[in-house]
Amino acid sequence: MATGLRVRGHEVEEAEDGLAGMNILKNRMGQAGSMELVITDMNMPGMDGLGLVKSIRALPLDIPVCVVSGTMTVTDGLLIKSAGGGPVLEKPFTVDALCNVLHIA
Repeated sequence: MATGLRVRGHEVEEAEDGLAGMNILKNRMGQAGSMELVITDMNMPGMDGLGLVKSIRALPLDIPVCVVSGTMTVTDGLLIKSAGGGPVLEKPFTVDALCNVLHIA
């Protein structure tokens, strides 16, 4: 997915899990070119996608968070939305589908 977004001209920074992603986000807060969007998997070691959404919402940031999963339940989707998450996508999906849902080129 990252390669497909890069090919479309987007800058992508990858993290191995939710905790690493949170550290990247915190380190880039307030910097020029800070993050504009977070795309996360629901199932990750350390901090799952719902935990990441909640952690991001606890920061003074207004950043969209898209959660993807191959095992998304209706309850998961509702929990993500109620925690302030943005679009939810079920795997598998294409880069085109991701970009359409996120309204990016």
